[in-house]
Amino acid sequence: MSADRIAVVCSTYRNPEKPSLTRLYGIMSLIDQVRNQSLQADTRIVIVDDSAEKHPFVEGLGNALGDDLMYFHVPSRNNLPRGLAKKFNYAAGFFPKDADFQQDPFWKTQLQEVKAWESFLPFDYEFAKKFKIDMAGQLLAPRPTIGMKKNFGCAAYAEAAGSVPDVFVYVDDDDLRSPDYLRIVRDGIQGFDFARVTKTLCHNVSPEAQHRFWGEIDFQVQKDINGNWFIPPEVMDSRAYKYEDGILIDRPVHDLYQRNLLLAWPIISHDGALHNYTGAIWERAAKEFGGFFPTSFSEDIITHKKMSRLSGFRDAKIEVAESPFIRCSDGRNASEFYCTKVVDKADVPVWANGALAPLYKATDLGLPYAAHEEILRDLGRHYAKTGQLDLSRIKPPAP
Repeated sequence: MSADRIAVVCSTYRNPEKPSLTRLYGIMSLIDQVRNQSLQADTRIVIVDDSAEKHPFVEGLGNALGDDLMYFHVPSRNNLPRGLAKKFNYAAGFFPKDADFQQDPFWKTQLQEVKAWESFLPFDYEFAKKFKIDMAGQLLAPRPTIGMKKNFGCAAYAEAAGSVPDVFVYVDDDDLRSPDYLRIVRDGIQGFDFARVTKTLCHNVSPEAQHRFWGEIDFQVQKDINGNWFIPPEVMDSRAYKYEDGILIDRPVHDLYQRNLLLAWPIISHDGALHNYTGAIWERAAKEFGGFFPTSFSEDIITHKKMSRLSGFRDAKIEVAESPFIRCSDGRNASEFYCTKVVDKADVPVWANGALAPLYKATDLGLPYAAHEEILRDLGRHYAKTGQLDLSRIKPPAP
């Protein structure tokens, strides 16, 4: 297979109770990064946004990018925008109405499955006690879940393009990718149904420069003759590091990933922001069991488990010498990570510092969150005219 049609699917939400510049500027960076990839391919960006308001950068863009950007603003799964269900009839079916959980056999079963998974997830017992994740509650909430939005994005692309792409690349709004990321994914998924990079950079995006911590995540995962993914013993015996509240803390890797956990939930299935499936396997999964599992928590690992039960399913690790991906955490998004190596800022790739430039310029302004929305509208309008990000426009709005 030579993949030349790629859909980059992003499920996004900006929580008003946790205003995050990393997420707000992340959508702008995502659009620009995808449009400036080294891979020459038929690439579309599909963003499904259930925030209360439309993203300001996309507002500024208008329709300037044409079919290259498919943006859907769906704050409620019960009340889809006028005309959306008609134009994307198949995709709209992945957004259930409240009554479907009582009347539709498929959605009644989905709700039962979600409740059953709550006996095992979150798999970290202390995490479960601390955060009290209500997976069934997320499913029944008015906002669509991450899994629903991913399915909608995939189906909407297929309806618009006439068929599924060669590859679905799934991304988050708060991470950053190198100019070679899509080429690396396209090459790495050849001959497989699922593939992902497992060596990544991580960065603590702190407003205070002295707390901007860099690390590398590389557990050197391998697949054994039985088809199980494992972490080598020498890595299990090493330490993992996390920067928290200005303090570097560490734990043994074997405390983070115990053997029974690795067997039950393969480490390659973690980190949904790095997942990539072929269009063909998503289409098959959608017919077999509804595609992505319709939760917001652990939809990535549950979906991979269900995918792996399909006959002939093949997954792979994408080998890279240098990470093409930055996983970002700012204390207001969901990312919390341990790295396997602390990285000096001087050793960070040039592209990585460049990718963070818009976010740090915005952060260093020290403006209220709302002020950045107008800045992003202006950036979007300028991008619509020029196709370029002008970082000089990241400045306090005129009085």
